[in-house]
Amino acid sequence: LQSLPHLLLQCAMADDWDPFADPSDEPSAAAAAPAPPKPEKEKVSAGGSRRKGGASDIFAAFRRLDEGPAAGAQTEDELASATRDFGLLLDSLFSIDDSNVDALRDAFARVAEACAVRGALNLRLWQRGKDLLEESSGRPNLLGMLIDHSLGLTADPTCNGMSDVRVDLPPEGCKASSEVVFLLGWGGGTLADMQDVAELYRELFPGCTVFLSTNNMKQSFGLRCQCAAGIRAAAQTWSSNPDDEPKLLVHLFSNSGMHAWVEILQSWNALATCPDLEEAGVALHLVPLPPMEKVLRGVVMDSACDSIITIDACIQSLVQSVAAVVSLAASFDHDGTNEGKKAAELAGRRAVAALIGDKSAAKSILY
Repeated sequence: LQSLPHLLLQCAMADDWDPFADPSDEPSAAAAAPAPPKPEKEKVSAGGSRRKGGASDIFAAFRRLDEGPAAGAQTEDELASATRDFGLLLDSLFSIDDSNVDALRDAFARVAEACAVRGALNLRLWQRGKDLLEESSGRPNLLGMLIDHSLGLTADPTCNGMSDVRVDLPPEGCKASSEVVFLLGWGGGTLADMQDVAELYRELFPGCTVFLSTNNMKQSFGLRCQCAAGIRAAAQTWSSNPDDEPKLLVHLFSNSGMHAWVEILQSWNALATCPDLEEAGVALHLVPLPPMEKVLRGVVMDSACDSIITIDACIQSLVQSVAAVVSLAASFDHDGTNEGKKAAELAGRRAVAALIGDKSAAKSILY
């Protein structure tokens, strides 16, 4: 529990702490708090259009969940083809003169398409491209495309997949309550990394439902599908406890957690104001979905997102995230001998140093 915010630990130790308490129950809080905004019935937020055929809105996200995990998955033949032809694609890409930007874009698009089919190919891409990080490589255009690709800046947000999510229900023999907790993870965090926080809420509220969601691309379809999974879990919990007041507590981590929370708010509003969810292709256990202001009991900002981060710190964070991939790619680029492994380790260190150092060509491109 050492990673939990100090305030949360203080509250958890207090005998009378209840994160699900309605602030309006306190006279002083009720007097100071402004009236909750009324939901807008006609305005549709960025969480999705009401049009049933939308390609990446929240309604399409629910339909994707209903199709099951195999929806959109690549076939074995597609995976084999992407792997088999990848070396030729790399040869073609790296043979193009750096001044021929249009040809580079076309060739890189084919490489990126193969990487989208089989993610492990990104390591092979960096094994080939790590030498571009040297200041003397003289290939800023190709390096820029590689950096943008690694950071997801060129990815199509309408067709990416879901990251890991999990719904933790009360243990057998424990009566389920109407309390729901959303844990929204940070960049690079895993479900296991949030396990201690989930256990804390389970200890405080044995009957609660805990939804855990790892990070995904901001404003992407994959993230929207994860939000749909959380909203569905909450609706199912509340429909199973019709006599209890629905309560939601959100615990978000860092910038990625805030991205997910914004997506949930937008999606929730689109669902709560939709006149006919069934016609929109959305199956929820609780219809209508109650407005967010009726169920939200609190938001915990853990490692709170930074709205005034400097450009230098932002770029350093970006190159450090790429450095992890480069280091991993280099560590596998050897012939299996001890000498080869040592050489790969040294090459990886050199590449990472070139990437994050003061004279980094990658930093120059990002600036």
